[in-house]
Amino acid sequence: GDEILVVNSPDGSLPASATRDGKTGMIFLKVVNPEANSELIKVEVRGIASLARKAEAIILAGNPEDWNSIDQPRKVVPTTTALQDLSPTFNYRLPAHSIVVFKLKGR
Repeated sequence: GDEILVVNSPDGSLPASATRDGKTGMIFLKVVNPEANSELIKVEVRGIASLARKAEAIILAGNPEDWNSIDQPRKVVPTTTALQDLSPTFNYRLPAHSIVVFKLKGR
């Protein structure tokens, strides 16, 4: 995106950033969970009445000791999960050792 948005984390434990594409209105929220356990987060998008019916989460998660190699070129790959019927406030469980990019569109 071309516009940086404010991200508030209640205890600051999970690094996050957000941007919005000024032309499309698409919001990109990136959250990192460096912990060995999954984390339930509350996402609250302010300044919009609702979110588009369809959104997605692009997830890169795995063992921090894993890497891609010539023998295993797809050992660590992102997956995409469809999100539906979201409101501007929703809960999401971040997998352990993950980076999640939410692609949201406000209405």
